[in-house]
Amino acid sequence: MAVLSSLSPVAPLAYASGSAGTSEPLPQDSRKASNRTAVNLFLAVCWMLSLTGLSAPGRSAPLTLGSLDPIAIAKLITRLVAFAFLGHVLMHANDNRTTSLLRRLTPLALFTAWAAVSVFWSPMPTVTFGHASELVVMLMLAGAAGLLTLDEEVYSRIFCHLTLIAMTMSVVLIALNFRDIIAGERPMGYMQPNDMAKTGGAGLILFACCHLFWKWKWTRTLFWPASIVLSALIFVARSRTASILTPLVILVLCLCFRRVKTVVAICLCIGLFALFLPYSQAVQHVPDSVMSYMARGQSTDELAGLSGRTEMWSIAWESFLDAPFFGHGYYIMTRTGMFQVWGKLQFQTAHNAYLHVVTGLGLLGTCFLIWGLGALIRPSVVAMRDRSRKVELLALLMIAWYCAMGMFELAWFGPVDTAVVIFFVLLGVSAGRPAVAEKPGRNSWLAAGSSWLAYPLPAIGCEQRE
Repeated sequence: MAVLSSLSPVAPLAYASGSAGTSEPLPQDSRKASNRTAVNLFLAVCWMLSLTGLSAPGRSAPLTLGSLDPIAIAKLITRLVAFAFLGHVLMHANDNRTTSLLRRLTPLALFTAWAAVSVFWSPMPTVTFGHASELVVMLMLAGAAGLLTLDEEVYSRIFCHLTLIAMTMSVVLIALNFRDIIAGERPMGYMQPNDMAKTGGAGLILFACCHLFWKWKWTRTLFWPASIVLSALIFVARSRTASILTPLVILVLCLCFRRVKTVVAICLCIGLFALFLPYSQAVQHVPDSVMSYMARGQSTDELAGLSGRTEMWSIAWESFLDAPFFGHGYYIMTRTGMFQVWGKLQFQTAHNAYLHVVTGLGLLGTCFLIWGLGALIRPSVVAMRDRSRKVELLALLMIAWYCAMGMFELAWFGPVDTAVVIFFVLLGVSAGRPAVAEKPGRNSWLAAGSSWLAYPLPAIGCEQRE
């Protein structure tokens, strides 16, 4: 645990509790202790929610209250504990950013409330209530992240823990599925393969951003272990979406920050591969191996149908037309929740984050979601004009990756796992950033970038490195 011990104590925030429900200023030492307790509770929730993202091989999610199994009960208990911990953090926070943060979180809170209300018309109220409850916990997680993350030392500690969580889950998943991996099969146990790749991809991009932006001591210590373990999980999970989007984002990141040596090394490897292709029998087999890896044994027709997603999406669209305004209930895609797809009657999601929302919560829920995400990431979007605002750039880059992943899977909508936890933490980080004073007029958006440096900001730059 040398990595964790290298991080300095949490910088002081206005986190205090008084008697009779009031908040009073605390002495400096007491305030530091309170802030440290708040961050520790927050990190404990992140670890707890991530570790309970595992499931049993062949297990089907319970669709009714009577079908709850021990795993579902354990997850329910962890959500209740997380609710209590995060509630403690939020109730005792007394920060001058609380008002602006709550204002930015309000649209997402309306989306969460709409998901909870949809229990009343859902054909599977247990499923809807369970996932809506998870949304409540994730909303609280985002709020706590926005309140706690202001100082660079806090960012470093939280991002370090999120990276360690992703690494831990990668090692555990690879070990649990080792027999299938050695046999050349796609690992299907303990977590859905696309969710495995999403966990590895989110952890890898987060770690790459931390290493390129700040070069903290822990990023240098974990460079090779994190790179190897997280990349290995993406590789063995065989997710085409994550395998394409994750390296693409990292390559763009290197180009933007002028990591010439890294880009040249990648291009050199590709060039050498192309050069030796006609002359090496071993190299000649590589393209076939790559195609076999990407195809995962599927036929051309199956690949053209995006692994059955086009069939699913056509059903989802027809289902949306049945209830365009209110939807069928959160996490429910049809009038009954069950439908005929891939040759059998079953419960499934839309395998697309946007169709998932529009079929479950209708146009009203979709509007709440767009409004909510826009309000939370707006500070990061405005910060694009200032390269010194690296925290906002990290949040925006990763949220964009999640949105791209959402075209082919549920991305940040769950079930709750490491990648979902990272997403909502980053949403909270973005929402908690100080706003830029915009000048009125036609070019107010651009003027905000030019007046950025005049805005009083906390010291979060790269000057303080270990």
